[in-house]
Amino acid sequence: MADISKAFLRVGLQEKDRNYTKFLWIKDPNDPNSELITYRFASVLFGATSSPFLPQATLEMHLKKSNSLNITEISNNLYVDNIQGTTSSENKLLNIYYETNRELMGANMPLQLWVSNNGKLNQLIETDFPDYRVPEKTKVLGIEWNTTADQLKIKSVEPDITNLTMR
Repeated sequence: MADISKAFLRVGLQEKDRNYTKFLWIKDPNDPNSELITYRFASVLFGATSSPFLPQATLEMHLKKSNSLNITEISNNLYVDNIQGTTSSENKLLNIYYETNRELMGANMPLQLWVSNNGKLNQLIETDFPDYRVPEKTKVLGIEWNTTADQLKIKSVEPDITNLTMR
């Protein structure tokens, strides 16, 4: 698993489209009569309805030009600004790691926060990213993943039955 570093900020808006992402800012927040300044986003606005689609579409266009042997697998395992996947082959895992880093760096969308349950890959990640330590636990779509034990932990929720009525 990995995360694209600042994915939304890496997708620029064309000059003609920036007028649709205007916002107002007060010049001096301490002065209630301060003038308003109009700004325009130059990159994809995080939180807009179309925001998750735009980095994904940008990556798909880039990946279609690739000659990587694992491009279908890479493409199929992208989810908004994350890549998540599995394989039972350590060699394939390492190839996907190298190719994914290369392909996404070529799209100016470098990967960060890599995590794996494979010790060899984790050592490689820490060599490639010397200031980063692969965590033992992380979240996968809200589910805790202990990479050392390779276990998923789902938080149980007790139902609130205090307001139920019988019919």
